[in-house]
Amino acid sequence: MVRLFDSIKIAPLAVFFLILCLCITPFHRSKAQTQEEILRMFSSMAPAQQPLREFSGVVVDSVSNKPLEGAVVSLVDSHQTGSLVVNNRITNVKGEFVFSDLANMILTQKHYEVACLGYKVKSGPLVATGEKLHLRIMLAPDVQQLDEVVVSARMAMYRVKGDTTIFFPAAVKTLEGDPVLEVLRQMPGVEVYGDGSVIIDGKRVERSYVNGRLIFGADPREAVKQIEAKDAAQILAYDEPDEKEAHLYGKDAARKRKVLNIITFNTFDQVASGNLQAEAGVAEDQELNRYLAAADVGLFNEKRQIKLSGGLDNFVPTERQIGRQDHQKLGASLTSTIPTGNYGLNYAFSNNASSSETRSNTLYFPTGQFQTQTMDRLNSGSDHSYQHNVNGNFYKQVGKNTVNGTFGLSLQQSDGVSVSSSELLRDGMLLTGINSRSAFDRKNVSLNGHISFTKKLEKQRTLRFDLDADGAGGKQHRVHSNNISEGVLPQRHEALLFTSESPKLKLSAEANYNINRFSMLGRLFMINYMLKATPEWQTDRQTATDSLTAVRDDGRSADNQTRLIGIKGGIKLTRMKERDGVLTNDLDLDLGYNTVFFHRTERLPSIMEQRRIFSNPEFAVSYRNNEWLSCSFRVAMSLPPSTQFSTRIDDSNPLMLTTGNSGLNPALSYHANIVYSRREQSGDSWFQISMRASFTDGQVVDNRIYFAEPTVLPEYNNYLTVAGATLMAPMNGTANWSVSPNTSFEKRLNFIKSILKAGLGYTWSSNQTGINSELVKNHEQRVNNSVSLTTNFSSKFRASLENNLTYRDFENYTARKDTRVTDDLKFTARWDFTERFFALSSYTMAHNSSSASDVTITDHVINASLGVRLFKNRRGSLSINAYDILNRSTNFTTSINDQYILNTWKQLYSQYFTVAFSYRFAAQGSMGSLQNMLGM
Repeated sequence: MVRLFDSIKIAPLAVFFLILCLCITPFHRSKAQTQEEILRMFSSMAPAQQPLREFSGVVVDSVSNKPLEGAVVSLVDSHQTGSLVVNNRITNVKGEFVFSDLANMILTQKHYEVACLGYKVKSGPLVATGEKLHLRIMLAPDVQQLDEVVVSARMAMYRVKGDTTIFFPAAVKTLEGDPVLEVLRQMPGVEVYGDGSVIIDGKRVERSYVNGRLIFGADPREAVKQIEAKDAAQILAYDEPDEKEAHLYGKDAARKRKVLNIITFNTFDQVASGNLQAEAGVAEDQELNRYLAAADVGLFNEKRQIKLSGGLDNFVPTERQIGRQDHQKLGASLTSTIPTGNYGLNYAFSNNASSSETRSNTLYFPTGQFQTQTMDRLNSGSDHSYQHNVNGNFYKQVGKNTVNGTFGLSLQQSDGVSVSSSELLRDGMLLTGINSRSAFDRKNVSLNGHISFTKKLEKQRTLRFDLDADGAGGKQHRVHSNNISEGVLPQRHEALLFTSESPKLKLSAEANYNINRFSMLGRLFMINYMLKATPEWQTDRQTATDSLTAVRDDGRSADNQTRLIGIKGGIKLTRMKERDGVLTNDLDLDLGYNTVFFHRTERLPSIMEQRRIFSNPEFAVSYRNNEWLSCSFRVAMSLPPSTQFSTRIDDSNPLMLTTGNSGLNPALSYHANIVYSRREQSGDSWFQISMRASFTDGQVVDNRIYFAEPTVLPEYNNYLTVAGATLMAPMNGTANWSVSPNTSFEKRLNFIKSILKAGLGYTWSSNQTGINSELVKNHEQRVNNSVSLTTNFSSKFRASLENNLTYRDFENYTARKDTRVTDDLKFTARWDFTERFFALSSYTMAHNSSSASDVTITDHVINASLGVRLFKNRRGSLSINAYDILNRSTNFTTSINDQYILNTWKQLYSQYFTVAFSYRFAAQGSMGSLQNMLGM
């Protein structure tokens, strides 16, 4: 009765405003526009408003009044970061759309937005007097988007609204059957990698939605590879809070991740997809004939994602990989959603065999003892391994509490043989010659697990406990033999049997208490208290036995045990700043103290025990005053790996001995970073300037001790070195500096339909090495320049050109200088002659020159393919391929330090020709349609 009485009292006033609105409405406005405004006015005056459950309508052309098919209608929450799109619909042939599940959507500030190619974007608030709202939305043509020559609608490549970037696939040219990945590849500020990973403005995409739904699961690469470009109306990129952290800490305090939302013309709930590949051919070396067979199939929907894959091949992973490799692999993955949670399970099996060959030449700098000294070395080897991996994850929310965790299990077995021959020449005469052979077999098992429990407390507070465990163990047998020749001395032979065990276990327990929001000094803050304990145990047992006498060699045997207990506590303070009505992190301050209790026992060759405590405060601060500028500073302590404390000599190569150092200390590192980036939407350009600097005090560096003649080392159980041997041991160095300013630029060149990317970077560093336990400074500066041009002249021809040029200037304490130029050039082109026939070609040039080593290597690789597209939508292809047509591929690297120059050549694949077939299918449908289609 009270509500009815209030309505009667307000009725005369409502009638007055209705008459006034009809009088002042411009005569040129349509009846539908007037009705819409009146409806909004009455909605705001209504004394009581029922929850809106359904929003429907029709989108029409404001000039012709004809319905618009394919318009994107989005529900927008303007309270969230960047006005996030919560859900969307695509209009049908009658221009109709409907949102029937608004009651299940969390919208703090309800708005709608309508976009259609060639029309101005229209938006407005969702205001209704009842449970249903129906609107007739009229879009006006955007004359600025009309091409004056072609007289067809033409849209800008992207639009930025707050923190959301909207990409328009219709603005770029794609081929029939191209996935969304090809659209992103042509967008400014977007990087696409070979595995399908996408990076936007320096942040990796972690999730990919389709029409606001997580149909393809947690892997962000699936959606961009499976959805075809012609089916995508818009691609939205924005930051969203992690849903697990948002539930516990609130959206403002949760970690932000980069996501994509692909808006398609047709809505669907399920996807079935698959890929099939087959390739075989003849190589120049008939023993290396090439083959490949692989397949995968997946079924995806919002509640469950299943994927199976398998294959075998002997192709090398990259063009410049060494040797021969044979692979067999199987995989299966399942991700499922349960009420208030989810879980996932993955299995992978691999069986790999490989062989490789490496040739190197080391030129030692002259000293008073000799004029020239060189070492030539040839390494060849083969190994075989198979591995089983099982891992899973789960997440469950119960009221205000959440539990999530992960686990992993890995089983590996491998065996192999390696052969090495080295010759050290002094002044042209053979000083030392070594022939080595090593055969091994090993078995390893590793297990890891993580579980986290979080409780949401009152007054914006949360409490979280994390437990982690990592364990590994295994056993290895290795038979190693050396034949050593030293000048006029008689040749000697060594043969040892090594048996090794290295079990290790690492535990971690962490507690966090978080105050998600509180006010101080008129600003909004969040604070986190953290305490973490990490005990770790590692054992290294190795028994070396003479193969002829069965006598144990204590100098090469080992029995070490290392125990670490780390305790770290800290506090993190975050200041929030409101920008465009959205709260974002403005200032992060992280203070902590890290303490490590170190205990190590070494029993061979003599008993030695170490007990030490390493501790140091740690500090980190980051600041962002707007969306373009950010800066950070960090101080951290890093402990050397426990293997570097071992004092056992490893003489797998008697000319290059390695050992550890029991007296190492942790290093303190200081890192500063400033990044300024900006995108100009009107000019389709983007640029970034950054400055990075680092300083490390006490960093572990290599110490080299050279022995001109055979030398006995009493501190290493009287080990006898060969003539010309070098012993390398770690030691603590100081004052290692590095400063690196960089800039990058990206520009869309519309007149040639291309994207130009350019980068220029400079690095100056002052590092140190050890010579006979003395620290020696080295100075180095590098200039890196990169330019790339990606063209998309038409749907028939696309090409890319990329060049990376590096200039290196090195100088050490002996005034030894090296000026090196490395130039990599790559050109790729794709030409579709007709709807079906295509050609692919790539050219790669790698140039390396070094003034110190007097070696210049330039190699050229040309690959080409000629093929035909098959089946509907060009889903299949058949091609003839030629790899390394010039047969000139090499792989050469060179490096210089204060004692020698090392040039290395690695074996590459030989020239070969193949025939390849591939097929890709993807079926999309509503709930149940795919099951009927696939007979499920």
